[in-house]
Amino acid sequence: MEFINIGKVCGTHSLDGRLKCVFFYNVDDLFSYYPYVLLRGPSTISSFRLEKFFRHKYLYIFKLVGINNIDTAARYKDFAIILPIILKDYIEELDDKNNLDKYIGLKVFDENDQYVGEIYEYYNFNGNVVFKINCDKKYYLISYNKEHVVSENFIQHKLTVLRFGLVEHNI
Repeated sequence: MEFINIGKVCGTHSLDGRLKCVFFYNVDDLFSYYPYVLLRGPSTISSFRLEKFFRHKYLYIFKLVGINNIDTAARYKDFAIILPIILKDYIEELDDKNNLDKYIGLKVFDENDQYVGEIYEYYNFNGNVVFKINCDKKYYLISYNKEHVVSENFIQHKLTVLRFGLVEHNI
């Protein structure tokens, strides 16, 4: 069977054996439908049932059945997270569904409904998205997360952000 490499275990998270994982694709919905994790080491492939998972900043935290302490979890550091190649189309479909190009051109307003500018481009740093906003002769950067983005309305072509999250960009 052929596999696709979709991520990597980058460390442990707690004493109960949780793993910190980083992904090369957008996998937000994948593990809701596919509750297994395959880890490829130097000479083996191990399969685990996913007990629970959550997103933490740009990483995912996995609790896998059978890994119950930090020592066991540490053995899997730097292992690749793989999927059978037959699921590759599903991964690419998830990436397309969450395409960030739809934000280009949205008008940006602050929490007081004051116009800030338009989204000019975005940067995706492994799941951590930053929008670049064009405002007359200035540019602003804002991180796309719930601490900075209040709401998005594609019908009105509008994104509402908190003013304190804007950082002036002078390049």
